[in-house]
Amino acid sequence: MSEMFMKGSGDWTQYRTPDCDEVNLHFGKRDRWTKSYDEAMADITDLVESELRKAQRNGRPYVMFVHGRSTSRAGEVTARSQVRNFMRSSKATPLIERSHCVQHETIFLAKVRPVCAGITIMSKRIKIPEEHRQVCVHHEAGHAVIARVLGFKCGGAVVPVYEMANRQGGQATIYASSETLKSWRRRGKFRDGRSIAHGQIMIMLAGQEAEIVCCGAYIENGNGRDLEIANGWLRLASPPSLERWRAKTRGLVRRHRHKIERVAQALLAKRKLSARAIDRLMKPPEPWEGAPSLRAP
Repeated sequence: MSEMFMKGSGDWTQYRTPDCDEVNLHFGKRDRWTKSYDEAMADITDLVESELRKAQRNGRPYVMFVHGRSTSRAGEVTARSQVRNFMRSSKATPLIERSHCVQHETIFLAKVRPVCAGITIMSKRIKIPEEHRQVCVHHEAGHAVIARVLGFKCGGAVVPVYEMANRQGGQATIYASSETLKSWRRRGKFRDGRSIAHGQIMIMLAGQEAEIVCCGAYIENGNGRDLEIANGWLRLASPPSLERWRAKTRGLVRRHRHKIERVAQALLAKRKLSARAIDRLMKPPEPWEGAPSLRAP
C-alpha cells in the first residue's frame, strides 16, 4: 500500500512559509477552565474542517495544524490522531490534495485543493474569452517554466475554460519549499536559505512577466495573489526591493521565452498538463542555472 501523504522529518518549523495559515491544536492549561479534554478533542474535527474551508475560500495554498507529538492509546484520542483521521476521511477529499500534504510527528501540513472552475460558486458559468485564455496559459506556463529553471520541485498545470467567482486564473503546482530543499541537497546544489525566498519571489512574478513578454498585455487584477505571496517572501530576501526582483525575473522570462511559449501552446490545447508532460516540453535540458539566477540582483 502506498503512502497517502509525504512524510515529514527534522524540525517542524522548516515547513512554515508566508503563504501558510497556522492552527495551534494544543490543549493547554487555560483550556481546562472552559471545556474538558474529551470535549476539546471532539471539537477538533469540526475546527480542522472549518479552517480548511476558510483557506479554500480565501485562496490560501497551505494550512499547518500544530498538534504535538502525543500518540493515542487504545480507546483514547489525541489532537494528532483526530487530524490524521480527518485527513484520511472522505470529508477531506474535496478540501485537500493528499499527495502534496506532509505528515510530520508534530504537525500536519495540508495542501488546500483549489476550487475548480465551473463548480458551485457561480450559478451561471461564463466561458472565458479566447484572448484571455491566451494570456492565462502564458501566465501559468511562466510559473511552471521559471520554477523548473530555478530548480524548484514542481507539479503540473491547469487552466479553466469557464470563469468562477469573477476569477479567470489557472494553477501551476509548486511543491512545498521543504521538498525543493531536499531535492537540492540530493543533487548537491544547495546554497543558502535565502535561495528559497529569492526563487519564490521570481516564480510568483514570472506569471505576469510572461504575460507581458509573450502577449504584450496582462489581465487586470489577475496577479493580486501572486504579489501577495511575493511580498511575503520579500522580508527574507536581499535586497528587499520588488522592482529589482521584477527586472531580474523579466530577464529570466525573456531568456526562456521559447520554453514558455511551448508549454503555453500545449496547455491551451489540452487545458491540463502533468508534471512529466511539462518536463518533456522543457527538453532539451539546459545547464541548471538555479545557483546564479537565485543570487541577489
